[in-house]
Amino acid sequence: MKALFSSFSAILVFLLCSLSGSYAQSSLAFQGQLPYSQGINDIWGYADGNGNEYALVGTQTGTSIVDVTNPTNPTELHFIPGTSSTWRDLKTWGTYAYVTTEANDQLLIIDLSGLPGSVSHSYADMGIGFLSAHNIYIDENGVGYLFGTNLSNADGAVMIDIAANPTNPVHLGNYDTYYIHDGFVRDDVMWGSHIYAGHFGAIDVSNKSNPVVMATQSTDKVFTHACWLSDDSQTLFTLDEKSDAPLQAWDVSDLNDIQELDRYKVNPGTNVIPHNVFVKGNFVVISYYTAGVVILDATHPYNLIEVANYDTSPATGSGFTGCWGTYPYLPSGNILATDRQEGLFVLAGDCQQAAYLEGTITDIFTGSPIPNATVDITGLPTSSQGTDLFGFYATGSGVGGTYTVTVSAPGYNPETVTVTLVNGVITIEDVALTPFCDFPTNQKVTNISDNTALLSWDVMIGAVSYTVYYRELPSGTWMSITTSSNFYTANNLNPSTDYEFYVETTCNSLTSPTPSSTIPFTTLPQCDPPLSFNLTSVTASSAVINWSGDVGATSYTFLYRIVGTSIWNSLTTTSATVTLNPLQACTDYEYVVEGTCNVGQSSGLTNINTFTTANPMATWVVPANSIFECSNPIDLSSTITGATGGQWSGGNISSTGVLDPSNLSVGTYNITYTIVGGNCTIAETHPINILATPDATWTTNSFFSCDAPIDLNTLVTGSTGGTWSGGSYVTANGLFDPASAGNGVYAITYSVGTPSNGCSDTQTENLTINPCTELRLKVLLEGAYDPVQGQMRTDLQNNGLLSPTQPYNVAPWNYNGTETISSFPIDMVDWVLLELRDANNMQSIVAQTAAILLQDGTVVAVDGSSDIPFINVIPDDYYIVVRHRNHLDVVSATAITLPNITAYDFSTNITQAYGPNQMKTRNGVAILYSGDNDANGVITVADFNVYANDPAQVNVYINSDTNLDGNVSTTDFNLYQPNKSIIGIQQIRY
Repeated sequence: MKALFSSFSAILVFLLCSLSGSYAQSSLAFQGQLPYSQGINDIWGYADGNGNEYALVGTQTGTSIVDVTNPTNPTELHFIPGTSSTWRDLKTWGTYAYVTTEANDQLLIIDLSGLPGSVSHSYADMGIGFLSAHNIYIDENGVGYLFGTNLSNADGAVMIDIAANPTNPVHLGNYDTYYIHDGFVRDDVMWGSHIYAGHFGAIDVSNKSNPVVMATQSTDKVFTHACWLSDDSQTLFTLDEKSDAPLQAWDVSDLNDIQELDRYKVNPGTNVIPHNVFVKGNFVVISYYTAGVVILDATHPYNLIEVANYDTSPATGSGFTGCWGTYPYLPSGNILATDRQEGLFVLAGDCQQAAYLEGTITDIFTGSPIPNATVDITGLPTSSQGTDLFGFYATGSGVGGTYTVTVSAPGYNPETVTVTLVNGVITIEDVALTPFCDFPTNQKVTNISDNTALLSWDVMIGAVSYTVYYRELPSGTWMSITTSSNFYTANNLNPSTDYEFYVETTCNSLTSPTPSSTIPFTTLPQCDPPLSFNLTSVTASSAVINWSGDVGATSYTFLYRIVGTSIWNSLTTTSATVTLNPLQACTDYEYVVEGTCNVGQSSGLTNINTFTTANPMATWVVPANSIFECSNPIDLSSTITGATGGQWSGGNISSTGVLDPSNLSVGTYNITYTIVGGNCTIAETHPINILATPDATWTTNSFFSCDAPIDLNTLVTGSTGGTWSGGSYVTANGLFDPASAGNGVYAITYSVGTPSNGCSDTQTENLTINPCTELRLKVLLEGAYDPVQGQMRTDLQNNGLLSPTQPYNVAPWNYNGTETISSFPIDMVDWVLLELRDANNMQSIVAQTAAILLQDGTVVAVDGSSDIPFINVIPDDYYIVVRHRNHLDVVSATAITLPNITAYDFSTNITQAYGPNQMKTRNGVAILYSGDNDANGVITVADFNVYANDPAQVNVYINSDTNLDGNVSTTDFNLYQPNKSIIGIQQIRY
């Protein structure tokens, strides 16, 4: 049936993109380029009111001021150097520019009033110790917002008054609920990009000393990097700095009900990463790293359409190469863009409003909207849109013209229409689709009995009714029934008979074709008695009986009795097995079974079957395999676990079970317990050894105080099974703990036998415990060291990221120790690996152990407090090696006598480490170099590659987290950067 269409055009006011005047083409025109010999980052613009325009460019080593008045010949006028950093952000207020960086340069303030001739600059910390920030924004009131600062109580934002004193801003307040990576502020509402929390937030900053979070909203990739508000403050545009992330438009008019309006991906599937976003009138200007500059028409935020672009980078795909930032606000309308590798670009903004296409997709018969239908404009891959729950769609093109549009939906025939789109105009195109009418899928038969079967199939879109056909094979008459359900129960079928069925669909006036094949099924047989009984697990008091059940039976009645009696016992079960318990021993039983089938009929009783229970058990337990010949008589009747009342025999034992070893020679005797009664005669025999008079001889030995507990029974050379004594450090069963005893000589007594009847012996020997080699040590790691607090941070422990098992069992360490922490100390920083090296040969490893590093630098054993033991190592002089998974390893400057009462403290001076330049000094203490991420003893670009392979990891325990806070970020790179090319000493490098 032909689809029905209706169309009309809603003519809107035609608005040209105010970026650079009126242009009729959908592209950005190249005007000029300024290359740089170093990497560049963010961009801002400035116009002096005399027709001169300037680009303010952030570079790796400072701020570049470029004259772009002649866009075809951009010329650098001034350069203000700064500390090397990948990140610089710039904003202006009046005739001043304000620059932040993640290097510790404070806030750079540049006076631009003398341009083009000269500029001056100064720095400010607002009296609060401000050093660095990731980003800056200045609102319409001249309030500056410094995002992601170095201050622990303001990693969200520091707010300063710029308008009141542009050269010496006054601190107004802080925000630290979440870390903010970038942000936008208008009307005292701060829109913060909480990148690590994965959402944006609306924060009331009308009271700068008490910011209040009013709402948050997670974004697509849960890594919210940047945001910008529409001119009417109703729509927020956000970007996640992740591969293949979209620009998202959010309706923020009601903070209690934030709704996503639309999203747009540039070059979908290429994994390109977006970075920054700006709003200019009805247009959104985006910097996409490898895709360059992209401009979207956001006149209707629910329908984002690309209208212009310019690719600044030769690179493609994922990665952080290419366009960093854009500035679209110059009076000339020109757009400034910075490419990290290619330099500064000046572009002419050639964009106009898009040509919009909207409509509703409905069912041709019912008029109901069709959700999840797909609308595609031929030749425009990014135009593909799905309909919402109301069948509505919105798409379009950056360039007006005549287009072919295809509409498709599951269960419907696709339709194609031709539309003419005009820039600045909404064209309405409604399409009605005709549903498929096909025979049902997934036809199946379930719940089969001997005379019924449930026939079912999938619900078909557009179906009004179904006609079911079934018949007996091979050539029975077809039976039919019409139903509106997707199932039917066929009744009055014959047992054990083959059938087949199929179904036709009726869709309004359409009927589905007959399927190419039918579905066969076979009914169950009639209900018959169970067969093939099997008797298992027969004991003196129980029996298990199972059988082959009737295929139609749903339950069974089991009847049993003692042969010769008249009363039947009855059990009901749904399985083909029963357990009978309790039964009489040595007794004949008989039983029958009746089955009940699923239609309620009885199978009738089986023939009578019989079984006989087993003999009773004569089991008993030997009280002791060996008894001394001088022991008192033993009553074995108390050891019986089976039936009582039997007779004992064997050895010198009475019939009641009393065994007297004093009348027996040394040797082995078989003792038998027998039960006799009727046909049930059973016996159980166990050997008992008669031993000679007890002998308590044992040999002594020497051990170390850090040895594991010792089983003294392994030293016995006489009679075993005795008891031990000699102090709290030895247990009665012979477990001696050298650690609790300590160094010294201990008198230990071994006793065997029973002193009360003279059948005993004792022997006392001296046990020597030698001292262990233990180490006391202190060391500080640069990555975790906080110079303000004078100790290291415990972020890994606080966030539950530490492993309870030592982490050095992998390359390059390959240490196979089993050190495990049962309870983490609250002041634990991380694991370290320690080595003792031969005093005469530093390259010879004597021993290794993993240990715990605490925040004051103390290194302790895995119990969290003890000195570090080295098992089976004699006290002597040793070099001490300290290894950490992402810091440069060190060895003591000299060999140290162990055990040492005073800790060897690497932190007192860099000369505590062997060789030059093996540690560095901060705030008067020596610390280990951070950044050896591959742990090979040399800090090179290979360690940077380890960091680069783990971008923006959160809540992780990995080597690229060089500052040990559980996250991989620019802070880790900033630790690695100054340490690159540091080389550890050859003797301990991997």
